[in-house]
Amino acid sequence: MNVLSSTEFDEKFKQNNILYYPWVGQEYSSTNPKILILGESHYYGKDCKKEEKENIDKNQYFTRNCYSEQYTSFTNTQALLANNLLENEYIAKKIAFYNFFSRCIGFAPSDKQFVKKYLEESRELFFTILNILEPQIVIVWGTSNMWEWMPTKPNTPIHDKAYY
Repeated sequence: MNVLSSTEFDEKFKQNNILYYPWVGQEYSSTNPKILILGESHYYGKDCKKEEKENIDKNQYFTRNCYSEQYTSFTNTQALLANNLLENEYIAKKIAFYNFFSRCIGFAPSDKQFVKKYLEESRELFFTILNILEPQIVIVWGTSNMWEWMPTKPNTPIHDKAYY
């Protein structure tokens, strides 16, 4: 992908101890409505060695790197928002992406061994992200414990300015 993440909010992310900085499109601040895609989590990879795990844990650009690698989930979401399977890269400039869990929660999607350990921290950081990015719409992916922190009905406020 030729689109880069904006660094406009990086100082605020740093001040608020955000471990993995969200992907923020370069036109996010001027886009209306502001859309945050909320994923569930990252995983280390089933063959991840201790040193590699430590490097991932210290890499504040980990989410951005994943988004730039154009995994299917990201490109499918861009296509959905653009209503175009082929010409949708421009969407990456207009949205933000963040994972609810603030750290990797396991070594594969079937391994969520760190969910309970990071749930409280992740909840606090999620609301910090909402305060910093001030999205008007949040599109939520995932089926895990993050839902206990979400409202039970769609179109319900999850923040004073954001709905999911």
